[in-house]
Amino acid sequence: MEAIGKYKYIEFYATRNDTIWLSMDIKEMNAQIFGGIVVFGLLAIYLVNLGSALVLFQQLRRQQAQMSESTYKSHTSVLYMLVSQNMYPFLVMMLPVCYTIFAFASDSSFLLASSFYKHVASCGLMIYPAMSCLVSILVMKPYREYVKRKLYGWKVRSVVTTEGNSKQGNLW
Repeated sequence: MEAIGKYKYIEFYATRNDTIWLSMDIKEMNAQIFGGIVVFGLLAIYLVNLGSALVLFQQLRRQQAQMSESTYKSHTSVLYMLVSQNMYPFLVMMLPVCYTIFAFASDSSFLLASSFYKHVASCGLMIYPAMSCLVSILVMKPYREYVKRKLYGWKVRSVVTTEGNSKQGNLW
């Protein structure tokens, strides 16, 4: 994609109030170290989180025999929710950072000037604060059923349990 008209020149962006500049010479060692720390630091954080989730999942499976089915399902859904909430920041932050570093390293200004890149990065960051709540609603069955009931008036069938002294009731 080629910029046309006034968008072709950097002066257009320099005079705008909403422009954020990141300038570094990627051929300098300091810039390469900075890029490596950012990329590998973020990767390390997400790999540790993913590894911890796998360990938790294995421990949950080992303890499954001592848990009731509903307790196991609720623990599993919370674990899925945590993993899902961990994956979204990876997609929103890590992929644009890697893309930007690649664009700087390859000296390809058209990669950074593409409107697709700008829109994807902007939209991902704009909805980032809401994603934790949305993931909770999508993954956790009681939340999901409550939203369906309130938004669409769907009736959620009641489930009768015979375990312990659990009571059927409205969560809200």
